[in-house]
Amino acid sequence: MYALVGRNPETHYPKLLLFGEIFGLLSVIAVGFLFNENVSANTYNWQKNPFSYHPLMMTLGLMFCYGNAILLYRTFRKSPKLIVKICHALFLLISFACGAVGFTAIFRSKQLGQRPHFMTFHSWLGLATLVFIYLTMDLWFRLLLSSTIEFGYSSSIYAKSSTLG
Repeated sequence: MYALVGRNPETHYPKLLLFGEIFGLLSVIAVGFLFNENVSANTYNWQKNPFSYHPLMMTLGLMFCYGNAILLYRTFRKSPKLIVKICHALFLLISFACGAVGFTAIFRSKQLGQRPHFMTFHSWLGLATLVFIYLTMDLWFRLLLSSTIEFGYSSSIYAKSSTLG
């Protein structure tokens, strides 16, 4: 890392953030153009070819939005914590929604083609990722909305959440 940013990474963080954001946007755009009309006649047609939504939604949700949700805390350190937490939660909700649409698209595509589901490691890893994101968000919302949790219990969950992601 020192080769990229030198001894003080704080001075180069804005450049690295900009590079990461540009790379993320270009990735989403490239995947969006991957399935344009020149590739297939039924591109982005939910009734005939729902598969084309899978790569776009997964890239948008699990790479771009989820990555930005993580980077919010580092990027906006001096902003009010409540605003950063709300933005973090919104990015996670968008990430989960995009992932769910992408997962539904591939599930529907398999049904239309009458192919078996969950035959690869990729499919099981995708399912586990969405379940993990859902469980993490569910736990976070329960902690946020519950006022009866003792401080010691919630702080230990916070420590585990920040360690595990």
